[in-house]
Amino acid sequence: MGTIVYINGKFFSEDTARISVFDRGFLFGDSIFEVVRTYNKNRIFALDLHLDRLYESARYIFLKIKGRRFIEQIIRKTIGKGNNPESYVRLVITRGIGREIGMNPRYAIAPNYIVIVKKFIPPPQDIEDRCVEAVIASIRRNYKESLNPLIKSGNYLNNVLAHIDAMSKGGVEAIMVNPDGYVAEGTTFNVFMVKK
Repeated sequence: MGTIVYINGKFFSEDTARISVFDRGFLFGDSIFEVVRTYNKNRIFALDLHLDRLYESARYIFLKIKGRRFIEQIIRKTIGKGNNPESYVRLVITRGIGREIGMNPRYAIAPNYIVIVKKFIPPPQDIEDRCVEAVIASIRRNYKESLNPLIKSGNYLNNVLAHIDAMSKGGVEAIMVNPDGYVAEGTTFNVFMVKK
């Protein structure tokens, strides 16, 4: 039980998993990702919805990726090798290693497919039993005309900066507003309001 990493057809331990420093996901955030978790050993929560969003993200960034069956198989195989009671699963697809370092996506040779499976560790019970302080971040969610927030890309700096902003104000989490000042989302979570 533990962490297992799939990279382009091979499985690695957490300590031996490596990608090239010339990978465009590393250099430019030129990648897409999805995160799911499992329940009751291998039941993946809302996998179809996550794969729908993955393919939408790929379409937005003009990244041709393999079919759903392949993606689902590599996720399930990696979960099986992890052999955890419940797993955190992160799928990352980068545009790949570039022949040159530069903006032109045609420099990329082929996409890299990475699946990281770790034992799911639930939040501490005291956090689940109480509210946590969330701060409205001064960092705004980016304009969709700039970098559409619907794209689950490897460029998460907007969210990282919002989280740093919240922590500097004594918060545990950040709530981000859009450029018009309306609540958009948290740094890694959805926001719902119950009105009584």
